[in-house]
Amino acid sequence: DPCAGWGGRVLGTLSAGRKYYGCDTNPRIRDTLSVMMDEIGLDPELATIECRSCLDLEQSVRLYDFAFTSPPYSNLEVYEEMSPFVDDDDYYNNFLIPMIDKCLELVKIGNKVGINVSEPIYNKLTDVYGFPKCEEKIDFLQQMGQQSGKKKDYVYLWTAL
Repeated sequence: DPCAGWGGRVLGTLSAGRKYYGCDTNPRIRDTLSVMMDEIGLDPELATIECRSCLDLEQSVRLYDFAFTSPPYSNLEVYEEMSPFVDDDDYYNNFLIPMIDKCLELVKIGNKVGINVSEPIYNKLTDVYGFPKCEEKIDFLQQMGQQSGKKKDYVYLWTAL
């Protein structure tokens, strides 16, 4: 999980009995997630959280079965220890595209990378910035209270080659 955030994906992964590896630039999340996992009885030994940018990961072996994240939506979400993006070019060229590429490099060949972004961000990623179209698009029904009429959100999936 290249953008670990405050715990939804780590809790879901551990609840499914899988190991979790995540990165986030906010050093406070590690302790917060550790307390949360302890309080609900999940084994924190199954979770590794690196407090650094996922773009700094250097590994020569494809270790991961699956990568899934919900990255910041440009400057709509500016988190602790994260600098705002200068403009769309900065967001796409220096963060989103390299982040997806890094996931595709680290996931085992033939396995999936899933990115949860809004449709306008995905469309700009592929139509304006030329990133390859995903192979699969999944409606993320529980995201953002869709049942109350908010805009749809999707998980876009690519296969590591």
